[in-house]
Amino acid sequence: MKHYETLYITHPILESGRLKDTIMNVQKLIETNKTNKILCTEVWGKKKLAYPIEKQKYGTYVLVQYSGNGESINNVNKELEHNVNILAYLTVEIDKTEIHKQENEIDDQISGFSSDEKNNKTNEISKIKEKEKQDQNNNSTENKDETTEKSNKETTNEKTKADELKSE
Repeated sequence: MKHYETLYITHPILESGRLKDTIMNVQKLIETNKTNKILCTEVWGKKKLAYPIEKQKYGTYVLVQYSGNGESINNVNKELEHNVNILAYLTVEIDKTEIHKQENEIDDQISGFSSDEKNNKTNEISKIKEKEKQDQNNNSTENKDETTEKSNKETTNEKTKADELKSE
């Protein structure tokens, strides 16, 4: 079984939803041959091109690594050539040692979060919510203390008035 990687550049106007659709379509195209298996997909993000391609100065780079017997590579390349969302592509054979490990889901890669950043963001949100709860508890405790203090003053004032009345 041989290993391949295809690096392709998508049109820069594709937003996250359409970009994901394009990536999923390319993956399905690669997997139409039952022997092909996607090993890794990396979204490198939007970058400035060295020279304009179809009058575009920017493009979103996507790398797909897969294994297969090589029978359908020509069909994949033809389909990439005719896809209007793909500005350019290159498919090469690679060694098994060059295969990357899939670290993040495609959605996270498109949004720009790594798994660590996503966990950090989730932890920050949890800390903020916990602090808000503590603040609410502190406010309710302060309100109870103020209410207790007011009732104690009122009781003291009533006792003082009662004592004054007795002394008269």
